[in-house]
Amino acid sequence: MKKRLGCFHAHHSNIEHIEKALKPYNIELIHFVDPGLDRIKMDSNFTKEVAQKKIKDTLEWISSCHVDAILITCTFFTANIEQDKLAYSIPIIKIDDPLFHSICEKGEPQILVFTNPNTVEGTMNQLINFATKQKKNIHVEPSLLENTFNLVMEGKKEEYIESVSS
Repeated sequence: MKKRLGCFHAHHSNIEHIEKALKPYNIELIHFVDPGLDRIKMDSNFTKEVAQKKIKDTLEWISSCHVDAILITCTFFTANIEQDKLAYSIPIIKIDDPLFHSICEKGEPQILVFTNPNTVEGTMNQLINFATKQKKNIHVEPSLLENTFNLVMEGKKEEYIESVSS
């Protein structure tokens, strides 16, 4: 029987990447997209608790939609999950985890490049916590590519790819 993977995205542009990456596998992908959280991050009444509640509520909803696992593709979402409050009967897979494993396996200094300024701190905190749990000593410097993330959010895919590539 084909497994169903619920994919939780902050933007629809992630769908094509996940579809392409998981095409070889016999998995039904069910996409859930919530760009609203990114849109309200700058509101004066926005707090970490607001983000955590919204993400938790959405994960609960996705888990009730007959999926076998959930893949979270947004690093802002993964950085704001209250890990100790996740209690699901299905696996929750963070898109960052394979990257963190790879980073922890390398002994030399590395640069982790970001396009979304709102994900730098949370992702770096998650990486440090991950490495600590793995008992790995890492040397990672974050680098932000200024003025690129807004291109994705505005649907300017080609301009985004060109800017990141250069």
